Amino acid sequence: MPHRIMERATGAEMEQPKKRVAANGNILPDPISEGEVLIDLARNQWKLGRSIGIGGFGEVYLASSNAYEPVGSDADHVVKVEPHKNGPLFVEINCYLRVAKSDMINDWKKGRNLKHVGLSHYIGSGSHVYRGQKYRFLVLERYGLDLDKLLTQNGRFPVKTVCYLGIQILDALEYIHSRGYVHADIKAPNLLLGYHKGTENYVYLLDFGIASRYLDQNGVHKEYVYDQRKAHAGTLNYVSRDAHIGAFSRRGDLETLGYNMIQWLCGVLPWGDKEDPEYIHSQKNSFMSNIALLMRQCFTNSQPPTVLSQFLKYVASLNFETKPSYAYCRNLLKQGVEDSGYVDDGMLVFGDSPLTRIIENRRKRRAMDNPENTAALKRKKIDNSTLQQPCATNRIQNSPSLVFKLFKWFNGKNIVSGNSKKQVKKHATLNCNLPSTIQTKYEPVVLIEHLPNEMIQEFTASLPEVSERTKHWHQTADTSVFSNPTPAMLKILLKRRQKETTPTH
Repeated sequence: MPHRIMERATGAEMEQPKKRVAANGNILPDPISEGEVLIDLARNQWKLGRSIGIGGFGEVYLASSNAYEPVGSDADHVVKVEPHKNGPLFVEINCYLRVAKSDMINDWKKGRNLKHVGLSHYIGSGSHVYRGQKYRFLVLERYGLDLDKLLTQNGRFPVKTVCYLGIQILDALEYIHSRGYVHADIKAPNLLLGYHKGTENYVYLLDFGIASRYLDQNGVHKEYVYDQRKAHAGTLNYVSRDAHIGAFSRRGDLETLGYNMIQWLCGVLPWGDKEDPEYIHSQKNSFMSNIALLMRQCFTNSQPPTVLSQFLKYVASLNFETKPSYAYCRNLLKQGVEDSGYVDDGMLVFGDSPLTRIIENRRKRRAMDNPENTAALKRKKIDNSTLQQPCATNRIQNSPSLVFKLFKWFNGKNIVSGNSKKQVKKHATLNCNLPSTIQTKYEPVVLIEHLPNEMIQEFTASLPEVSERTKHWHQTADTSVFSNPTPAMLKILLKRRQKETTPTH
């Protein structure tokens, strides 16, 4: 009989649900039921909805400040929950309290005329006991997809998207650094797109679980010393050289960002398949002293973007305590967008072929520069019922080149070439057939007043040479009547010149 009881007890134990294990090997607590209400330090109530994600130390739930209604799938907030004994959420909450209060971020944005700084505002935090286990929680805004999911779907990102992500992350890092902290864990799973309408092209840097102060209580930069407790903290692929020895700096955050951008662009890092932290550290030391080799190693089948090499070279040139020039780095990445051939529109592009986007955006740019080319050509209708005046005076006066074309009719070379009589008759007829009100608008001497000097000189030079007798006549005759000759008078003058240049028999 006792033997049977023992067997039943063992069977019951075997039927108990297995403990959940995170990707990093940590044992996760049992999930909290939907509808549980948590109360933060400010006595605000937060009702939990369904779970939407599991991290390395805890779980994330949808949440609502309305404790009397079910939490819908469109909830605006989330609650991050971890066992109270876990350290990362404690570190994160303390960092949010010192860095991410709404008034702090808003003042920074206003002072620098920024529309967006990619940080979640601190909303609330506290402790909660559920089924005898104590939890710590943090309330945050809700966000959209993380970059890791998008990277898994697409394999890599276009240059334009990587540059825009880099610019926004630099804005966030500049703010964090100004508060005396470094993030130390920049990676695709910790970067989320906006959830609400109008924020689709914004990225937010979250998860401050291993954020560290790089300044001491007196505002002095901490020394570059080895700290075994913090060595290699973070995600090995992206950990900076400083963080590999447990030292944290602003240049370290920029270096981590650089490794991420390489990963996003080419899908691989030279040490990506290794697990030994010391080996990875030595690889980074080697490659960061030879950026050209790093680029060749990563971009084996394509040309690396120049901006990436320039960014990494700048990071490698920084001293441990040097404040980076965030503006310089942003300008590099902005230039990278332009060099890649994309329209600088601030749009984050995922999933499309970079070449397709370049061609499409160039087409759009040409269309914007030449809007008339976007419409179909239509045959112009000519109204023959009215007199056409393609060279009206008010139009000619604003177009010297058009006037000069008209003067070619009276160019001496054209008149005397071939059959001069026919040429003179032809041009005289063109003018004489016009109504008298229009003839005066096309009189050559009137038009010449509107011509540039060089055009007048060219016209004058084209006239044929005349005899000494004619020159004398021009000097002595009263030419006031010829200051504005009619076409008929011009015809007579041309005939006289022709006779004078014709040898007598």
